[in-house]
Amino acid sequence: MSVSRLLALPLALSTVFLPAVATAQSLPAPALPDAAQRDDTWAVRLRPGADPAAAAAAAGAVNLGPIAKLPDTYLFLVAGGGAQRAAIDHRLARAADILWQEHQVPRQRYPRLPTDPLFPNQWHLIRGALASVDANVQPAWDAGVVGNGVVIAVADTGVAHAHPDLAPNYRADLSFDFNGNDPDPNDSHGHGTSAAGVAAAADDGGSCGVGAAYRAQIAGLRLIDGFVSDATEAQALAWMVDDVAISSNSWGPSDNGATVEGPGPLTRAAMEQSAAEGRDGRGTIYVWAAGNGGTTDDVGADGYASMRQVIAVAGVTSEGGTPWYGEHGAALLVAAPTNGGSRGITTTNLGGGCTNSFGGTSSAAPLAAGIVALMLDARPELTWRDVQQVLALTAVKVNPGHAGWFDNGAGLHFNEFYGYGMIDAGAAVELATTWELLAPAIESVSPVHTPAIAIPNAAAGGGATDSITVDSDIDAVEHVEVIFSAAHQRRGQMEVTLVSPSGTEIRLLRRRSPDNSGTAFSNWKFGANAFRGEDPNGDWTLRVRDAVNDGFSGTWQNWQLIVHGTGPIGPQPDAAITTPAPFADTPVSGQSDAQDVVLTSTGDAPLSLDTDATLDDATHFAIEASTCTAGGSLEPAATCTVTVRFAPQSPGPHATVLRIATDAGEFSVPLGGTGVVASGAWSGDADFGTVGIGHAGPLREFTLASVGGAPLQLAGAPSMNNPAHFIVEAGTCVDGMDLGTSGTCTVGVRFAPTATGTQTAVLRVPTNAGLVTLALSGEGVDIGGSWSGNAAFGELLVGSTSATATLVLTGDGATPLTLTTDAVLDDTAQFAVTANGCLAGTVLESGESCSVELAFAPQSAGAFATLLRVSSNAGELTAPVSGSGIVPIAIFGDHFEAAD
Repeated sequence: MSVSRLLALPLALSTVFLPAVATAQSLPAPALPDAAQRDDTWAVRLRPGADPAAAAAAAGAVNLGPIAKLPDTYLFLVAGGGAQRAAIDHRLARAADILWQEHQVPRQRYPRLPTDPLFPNQWHLIRGALASVDANVQPAWDAGVVGNGVVIAVADTGVAHAHPDLAPNYRADLSFDFNGNDPDPNDSHGHGTSAAGVAAAADDGGSCGVGAAYRAQIAGLRLIDGFVSDATEAQALAWMVDDVAISSNSWGPSDNGATVEGPGPLTRAAMEQSAAEGRDGRGTIYVWAAGNGGTTDDVGADGYASMRQVIAVAGVTSEGGTPWYGEHGAALLVAAPTNGGSRGITTTNLGGGCTNSFGGTSSAAPLAAGIVALMLDARPELTWRDVQQVLALTAVKVNPGHAGWFDNGAGLHFNEFYGYGMIDAGAAVELATTWELLAPAIESVSPVHTPAIAIPNAAAGGGATDSITVDSDIDAVEHVEVIFSAAHQRRGQMEVTLVSPSGTEIRLLRRRSPDNSGTAFSNWKFGANAFRGEDPNGDWTLRVRDAVNDGFSGTWQNWQLIVHGTGPIGPQPDAAITTPAPFADTPVSGQSDAQDVVLTSTGDAPLSLDTDATLDDATHFAIEASTCTAGGSLEPAATCTVTVRFAPQSPGPHATVLRIATDAGEFSVPLGGTGVVASGAWSGDADFGTVGIGHAGPLREFTLASVGGAPLQLAGAPSMNNPAHFIVEAGTCVDGMDLGTSGTCTVGVRFAPTATGTQTAVLRVPTNAGLVTLALSGEGVDIGGSWSGNAAFGELLVGSTSATATLVLTGDGATPLTLTTDAVLDDTAQFAVTANGCLAGTVLESGESCSVELAFAPQSAGAFATLLRVSSNAGELTAPVSGSGIVPIAIFGDHFEAAD
């Protein structure tokens, strides 16, 4: 049974207890553009198909454009801003095309960087001012993606879990010592402690730095601090697979260039099963150090790193180059920053200390594991295959001048020392959030080909070749495996190269000069990642050659090709859900008309309903009926319907989401409505000013309006609580009147004080919303004024003019009487003012008077009466004026006739 060992580096890892250093300086707050600081914008979601410009105009807003390519989502500018937020929210909520709105409040954001003392030295995460490459974790951190709750099992020499940078994230319940067969995997070597810190050291301001996923959780597994069997490895690598999301492994067979070794049958089976069933069927994600054997070794001789289920991670130096210990490998997926250049990796070490010289692919692998934790934090439903694909598509073409770069048949760049490139945490997390999950994998397994031919030595040229034709349903390759058997007197002289139908050529194994073993390759499984995205159908060619012309020979016995990938998408379920208009404003404790939400099966396979239709908010909304029920199935084009009502229990805008889970995903639709209450409001000038006691001021008209959104109904006549001074005289507001949601009625009121001083009263009318009241006030003053004289003109022939009559206005109060208008007649057709001494601005002390001369000139027969009136600080003062128009009578014998 093979023995797993540490990836030994010629440079020993050194432990240092570094003095505290200054923490990174806070970055200055960046200036925001003026537009970002305003508070008069609202984000809105419109009904599908609604015209944003028209919707904005209807809401009294201006459309500033779409937001982040979100469907039907726009930024509206609304005059008035935050000062009128409640009114604007109400208006937008009532708009027919607006399903949802949110006031945008500008807030300053600052880069969040850890405060751990040695974080500035962690160039591999964020290079800062250092001239180096980095894994670009800051975009993920700035988005709040820090590995929250994702469990990383570090299978290594153990973990010094009391270390202050590891203790906050350590999960004792998920940890185990497989070397000592006890629950405590405490580390006495240091390698595992350093690897754990690279992946998930906490952001606690502690003694060292942080991990890439500083809020992830650490399960410590002590596995390689001694000899282990296949059974023990299998147990460790399938440990707690429903809780452990990621298995980080910085170990493997010896990197001496002579060893060919892989997992035993139990370990391989355990890893394959965990990838298929772990993490609730999404698969345990295995991350593996590619090895530190340098140019005399090859990842193809490491059966662990070559597995299809494994992310094999190479190293990149701080300068972006290939480290001196870097191995060639067709199975490489990505590379990650590590030592080998001018800088090492700063991380945790034994005794609560720190090291700045951790490195090798032993450091690259846990860094990649931490970045995978960030991806799962952002998108937990990613499968292990999705993670590999996203990492490959977002990897950076580091050291682009390196001669090993080529584009495969799908246009993806690949390098035998970097895989698809240097891992990019920010890009991987960003893509993961929108990634469409891969369809189930398909595999194409060829028959075993038995060329049974001699392997030509270097002098013979190209080597022995054999081809296998693939005719499969796969249209995009993910991983290729070659099962290979060959015997050679010096195994390390063999080179094995695979060529795809697209012409992509990759060495599965190159010459390994230290390997002089005569042991054969017997059903050895090479793995290749270089063909991702290619069409596998056609001829695959394997070429085997002896790279040394020294007389040692060998025979290629047989080989088999296995292609894994995805095929054309067959019939798939899908659905569409209708989006109803917002519910009409509905009285609190009432309910709206029902609206139907229709789910239509739009795919070409039956749609299975996994749950009943549900509402996020069942307080203000209710499902009245539903044919969308758990366990149901909709054939293509069939529908089910959910009938929903809005039943607000409180006033204001309310929103919910109706959700239906199906085998094609969750379909949801936002619903909204506004709860309203009946309410009334008075308008009119409630300050009557000054009026003399014993007098009545002018009639004031007050308007009662329904303003609450629910119908306002009068439950009684308008009244006054202080009728001694204020008199309700006239109006249209009557008991039982229904003003609806926007109607009005009027009430007339006079101020007639009976005492001096400020007088108040409340105009009130009972309604279904309670008493609607208006406070009135006026000043009663001791101001007197009275008219004297006689303006009763008696009878006068039509067409003639009377002699003048004089009316005298005399001030008789303690306060001077001040006239605010000229004295005028109501009827100027029959009567006329011939001289007016009572004009606006006249001030009459007590006993002083002014006079008005009047004449009567009837224009027709009949009795006429009018008033002479003048307004003053004592109120309105009036005097009666009357007269009768008559026509002449002619006498003719025994009868009378009106004269012409």
